[in-house]
Amino acid sequence: MKTTIELMSHTWANSGGGKVWLATNGNQWNETCYNWSDYGSLLKAISNQPQGSDIYWTPLVFNNNTSRKAVNVKFEVGCLYIDMDRTDIDYQDCFNLVPEPSFIWTTSNNRWQAIWLLEQTIQISTQQEVNRRLAYHLKADTGAWDAARVLRVPGSINYKRGGEQGGIVKYEPSSVFNIDDFDSVPNVISNYDFANSDNDDMPTILTKNDWEVLINSEYNNIPLEARYWIFITNEQYKASGVVDRSRLISTLIRKLIKVYPDEMVFNLISHAPWNKFISRPQTLWSQIKKHRKNLQLL
Repeated sequence: MKTTIELMSHTWANSGGGKVWLATNGNQWNETCYNWSDYGSLLKAISNQPQGSDIYWTPLVFNNNTSRKAVNVKFEVGCLYIDMDRTDIDYQDCFNLVPEPSFIWTTSNNRWQAIWLLEQTIQISTQQEVNRRLAYHLKADTGAWDAARVLRVPGSINYKRGGEQGGIVKYEPSSVFNIDDFDSVPNVISNYDFANSDNDDMPTILTKNDWEVLINSEYNNIPLEARYWIFITNEQYKASGVVDRSRLISTLIRKLIKVYPDEMVFNLISHAPWNKFISRPQTLWSQIKKHRKNLQLL
């Protein structure tokens, strides 16, 4: 179980360490809190899986040993995770919009779980929002994105599935990601949310060709401060270094809504290389509506 404990330790270290939990579930649920760096005790616990009991661990770290509730999770964490509890898709076929995870392990026949290590810690609220989007986009277990979630210990026996033993299929702790790498994952919108949002009047998305025609026709009308970013090429954008895309989008929306109606602002931004909402147009539309409302209140 050496690779298993190293995988778990890397995950915890990426969130800065803290209190962690192991749990077993046989005839009853039992859980124990450890200090994440108590390597010997943790290794002993996962190496001695009780007969007939499944064994789990928390990928996130906690402030103290008072509870495993989400409210006790540290404010900043450094990983994302999913539980792919389905048998109709292999892990190699999942990662089109999102990068392949740092760690992948099977839990039974064609069921698997995965973790993405992040370059920097993020607020738990952001982690939960992205984790939820990942779960719904990949059609994973949509109840397995919450902060208090436990995952199966990699390489442990799955007694729930007849005693199958899982195995680690990818262990690359050097594969780390920026949270922006997950911007393309679509938002999760329930039927209720959609029916009660402003998205029902969202403009039709232009084709890339129509967008290019539009921005060229509007060249002289676009405010000078916004014109550079609207016309920037992919190559120029990549060469410009690190750009806070959220701040850039907000700044340009505020400038453009003073000149154009909301629909035109949406269209002008739609295919720009820095538009982080290109696969989530409803979010861009909501941002435009929000800034319009704020402008009207001034």
